Amino acid sequence: MSDQENPALAAVYPFPPQYYKLYSDERIARFNRLKDASVERVELEQQGNIDALGAFIPVAEETLDPPEPVEGIYQMFGQQYTTAEKLPSLTQQGIPQLFPDGPIDRVAELRNMNHSLLLNFLELVDIMSTEPDAAKFEHKFNHIRLLLINFHHLLNEYRPHEARDIIRLMLERQIRRRKSNFDAIWKVCNEVQQLLNKPLEQLQTLEDLSHN
Repeated sequence: MSDQENPALAAVYPFPPQYYKLYSDERIARFNRLKDASVERVELEQQGNIDALGAFIPVAEETLDPPEPVEGIYQMFGQQYTTAEKLPSLTQQGIPQLFPDGPIDRVAELRNMNHSLLLNFLELVDIMSTEPDAAKFEHKFNHIRLLLINFHHLLNEYRPHEARDIIRLMLERQIRRRKSNFDAIWKVCNEVQQLLNKPLEQLQTLEDLSHN
């Protein structure tokens, strides 16, 4: 479905999905009545009650199931997204890429971009102070913007690694907490066992004295 056919999909603040109107109190009550009637009809058919089945009023099929999830490309808040969990490249987004394709040293590339940002910022300040030309200012400003976009894109490529490390740290923290809880429980069990053994030892001592 194109944006022209359904402009709500591409609106800056799109409307809620239209199927939310299916879940009014009246429609839910009607759906429950139809479902009960369908069950009753099936029971009559299984019983072979022809007379009751002939007098039974058929009901229309109705469902409250929402549509299937969107697959592929979709629009949200005026931007185009895809359901594939993959970071689109700068080229796919129509943005010039300042670093080479393929395996690269991202740390070195980020360091180079950081140095370029500082240098271009100083050049921008120089343009504004010595020769305030609108064309030169716009050119330098757009170049700084492009550097920041590429810098941010390289950082975003580290998000999967960051997510894995966060999960690993969470699991390690849970393991340490459970081990600590287990040690505390085991310590309390030993203390309780010692408390229970003391009366037994005293009773055994009294029995030994009585025999003597």
